[in-house]
Amino acid sequence: MRFSVRDVSPDGLGLVWPAMLPHIERGLRHGEGDTITAEFIRLSLLAGEMQAWAISEKGCDGILAVLVFRILCDERGRRLYVVMLAGVRMAEWVEEVEQMLIDYKDIIGARCIRASCRVGLARILGKRGWTRQSVIMEAPDGR
Repeated sequence: MRFSVRDVSPDGLGLVWPAMLPHIERGLRHGEGDTITAEFIRLSLLAGEMQAWAISEKGCDGILAVLVFRILCDERGRRLYVVMLAGVRMAEWVEEVEQMLIDYKDIIGARCIRASCRVGLARILGKRGWTRQSVIMEAPDGR
């Protein structure tokens, strides 16, 4: 494994937040930025409402990417919901991180993994066998 994936605990968030923030802000510009903010993510991570993994290259300083997710429960059981996957050099680490996410889903007993993502990430995940479950549309000028 060339990359390490570390769970970012609420207690350790302050140490890594400055390195995570550029990835989160970039991800928000391309995805959920009209509905959530970086500050909302930070507060949700601190409160334990969301979780994050920091992805880095083994033996190197710096964070290549951030995965932010939450565990949702409904009448059918648990779902692992990916809020954001943002970073650089995704082609190099996406397979390892995807497998870790699948393993984590099994550990927590979730029935599925779902992701809200921009079109570019949807293409990447589609090539990896993920299927489209819905499409979100917005009227022009916010009508």
